[in-house]
This record gives sequence, C-alpha cells and structure tokens, in this order.
Amino acid sequence: MKKTTSINKKTTQTTLEDYCTELIDEISSLKGSVQEMNNRIQELSEELNEVALDNGIRIISGKLEEYEIIESVEVILPKDKRSIRELLKEKGLEDRYTSYRMNYSKLKSDIINGFVDKEIMNQVKIETIKKVVLKKKR
Repeated sequence: MKKTTSINKKTTQTTLEDYCTELIDEISSLKGSVQEMNNRIQELSEELNEVALDNGIRIISGKLEEYEIIESVEVILPKDKRSIRELLKEKGLEDRYTSYRMNYSKLKSDIINGFVDKEIMNQVKIETIKKVVLKKKR
C-alpha cells in the first residue's frame, strides 16, 4: 500500500527540508540494512555450501525452503575454434556437427558422452560445475 504525504502549504522551508532530510536518512539506513542482509545471506550460503560439500550432502531442507547442490559438466572449447573444425573435417565428422554453421551444442554433448575422438578431447577442457539452488519446499 502506498503511503501518501501531503505537506501543508503553510509549512516553512525549514520544516520541508527537515522532512526531506528524514526521508533521505531513512532510505540510506534501509540501503545499509539491505547490504547487511545480502552480506549475511552470502556468508550463510558459503557456510552451508562448505558443510554440504564436505559431508557429501546434496539436499538440505529447512522449514520453508530446500537447498540443493546440482552438479553439471561443462565443456570449454578453445577461443580459436578453427583447430577443432579442421580436426573434425580431417576425421570426416564435419557433416555431423554442421548444417548451415557449426552446432557446438551437439559437439559438446558428444564430448561429454565420450563419442568423439581422443584428439578432439585433447582440444577442450571439461569441468564439473556445482550450482546451488534454493527453492520453496513442496
């Protein structure tokens, strides 16, 4: 609900300035509180993440929300992708990953599943990423 404030026309300039100063000070105070809350949330999340990883826990339930750690594999291709394209061409695999342009999504999927040549695997970096999700309990 929006709070409306009407200032009496007889209000002196000093009173108006004082009122505006109070509003600004309250906004500033609330911004500080928000920053403190965000910092605390970050601290708690890091601590929870550490405890979960150290103890092999994937899901932790609170009263209202669940905290879940989801692992995914990410394939990082080299910045200059010409070497991979040339290697695919040499291996006769270019048509598998190209129609109009290179389908890197399909290539990454095949890399993750081990369906590509070792030479191609040596061109990429594979990392396991841990994502933290906080969601409402059902």
